[in-house]
Amino acid sequence: MGPDGKSRCRWCNAAPEFLDYHDTEWGFPVSNDRRLFEKLSLEGFQSGLSWRTILAKRENFRAAFHDFDFDRIARFTQRDLDRLLKDAGIVRHRGKIAAVVNNAQRARELVEREGSLAAFIWRYEPDQKQLAKPQTVSTSAESLALSKDLKKLGWKFVGPTTMYAFMQAMGLINDHVADCVIRSKIESARKRFKRPGGCHRTRSMKKYCRGRACPTRYLYRARHASPLHHSGMDAIQFSPATGIWPASNEKAP
Repeated sequence: MGPDGKSRCRWCNAAPEFLDYHDTEWGFPVSNDRRLFEKLSLEGFQSGLSWRTILAKRENFRAAFHDFDFDRIARFTQRDLDRLLKDAGIVRHRGKIAAVVNNAQRARELVEREGSLAAFIWRYEPDQKQLAKPQTVSTSAESLALSKDLKKLGWKFVGPTTMYAFMQAMGLINDHVADCVIRSKIESARKRFKRPGGCHRTRSMKKYCRGRACPTRYLYRARHASPLHHSGMDAIQFSPATGIWPASNEKAP
């Protein structure tokens, strides 16, 4: 319940700073590459910590990492790493800091190949009809696939639980509970949102999209109703990163 007396997701009452984040950011679709990279980075820093800790330090992170301009971060030197390790305003974890620099370099490579980070990320948007009840799971087939593909591309601190939290926050799914006053606002925003790239296909799939339903739109047709059953990856799994159907280890037909 918020100060206006309207129902909201319970977690936004856990700390004063959560309310504004919940009402104006969490779940609204994002296509800006810097904001996506920022969230990927901050979710990595959150590993083993609370989001409240990271949110309280977010402006410090933005200042330390040049507003998450991954072109600049990719050129960081040892001097920059030493500077960051002395910055009390951020989480001074050597591995996580190094991961952001590494991921910035990988992001540049991905943008060079795909056109934008957003175009790649949004290919993992799940079929909204297959979603679990809001806030009842911490991973999904899509977050597992995104994590796996990013790791193949050399990214660090991008586990499936981290990727699911990222997808929740960046609007790839609407995980606000049914009676939350913000849920309908997210739905409206998602309807207006223009998906980057205009299609869920990858470059390697373009020639397979002629005159039929895009095969990457429904990547994960679950054999079971609940995403919890997807731990065995029992689904159609075309990999946007590789253009491969893993089950057959062949290019898409």
